[in-house]
Amino acid sequence: MFKTLYTRKKNNNLFIGLTTRYVYLYITVIKVAISRTAAAIIVGILVVAAGAVTFVLMQNPITPTETNTTTSTSTSTTTIPEEVALTVFSENVTNEYTMTELQQLTSITGKGGYVKTTGTIVGPYNYTGVTVKSLLQKLGDLPVDYSVSVLSSDGYATYFTKAQVDGRFAGYTPEGDDAGIINTTLVLAYYEGGAPLPDGGPLRIVTLNKAGNLTDGHFWAKDVVSIELISEVEPWTLQLDGVETWNMTHDIYYALGSCSYHRTEITLGNDTYVGVPLWIIVSAMDGADDDHYQFNSMLVSSGYQVVVFDGLGNNITFSAGEIALNSSILIAGWVNDGLLDSPDWPLKLITENGVLEFGNITKIMMINWES
Repeated sequence: MFKTLYTRKKNNNLFIGLTTRYVYLYITVIKVAISRTAAAIIVGILVVAAGAVTFVLMQNPITPTETNTTTSTSTSTTTIPEEVALTVFSENVTNEYTMTELQQLTSITGKGGYVKTTGTIVGPYNYTGVTVKSLLQKLGDLPVDYSVSVLSSDGYATYFTKAQVDGRFAGYTPEGDDAGIINTTLVLAYYEGGAPLPDGGPLRIVTLNKAGNLTDGHFWAKDVVSIELISEVEPWTLQLDGVETWNMTHDIYYALGSCSYHRTEITLGNDTYVGVPLWIIVSAMDGADDDHYQFNSMLVSSGYQVVVFDGLGNNITFSAGEIALNSSILIAGWVNDGLLDSPDWPLKLITENGVLEFGNITKIMMINWES
């Protein structure tokens, strides 16, 4: 009877079997003459070795390795931050808004329309937006007196008084007739008729009025990018006396001087003055197309003169030939990115060569144009 030694591991199907018969066969094949006693010793050694191996395997089982090939596919989505659509700021505080953030603020919807300088009526239409007053209030406590500068993407600046921020404007009836001072709501609009603005957007200043009354078109700033709280801008007028006689108000001048087509700069030393050439101011009263500042070249041959007055009555006179389409004679309203201060306020005449500097301008007159 030969004794069989075997070990079976449950999960590995590992069997080790050793028998003394196989040992004897192995010894016969290699023809090694050994004694029965020696063979027994060898068998004993092999049996002990087999037992040791079995014990080690039981203590440290061999676990089959499963190879799983997993293909991981991950989709990376890059979120592009929404651009800032509006900046509202004062001297110490700056708030930035995306279009989404603006549309999440409390909104107002109402009728609004305006009158162009040509007399053409636009609107009224339904607009939706955020009140300018509420945007300013998010900067903190508002001063007792202040003004607001609204900047368009092309550098066009529109100025509003505190009274206008509160909604008080000189207005017109829906038919375009003078309505005196009307009550409106000054709004930064992003919708017209429930959809994005078809003109002047994506953000535009509008005035809303329940009765459908209108305001001047130059207040309806287009493509607004920033609103700045500034010190109070004192209202003023420039008296124009020529073929046409009328008073140019501060808001009309500032709108004109902010227009990229009319805006002109002259630098003298460390100071950069910005404003409107004198010939453009004259074109607002020379009888050609005053609403669009078209210069009346035909009138130059009459030999008229242009007289510029300061607040004290002092004056400088130019011939029509000197000022005709000459942008080197500037009626400036700004210096070094700010409005003029006293004693030059509200307007200052500057020439490109710096020969003439004449401030506190209040009146411009055409004389001898009828001859």
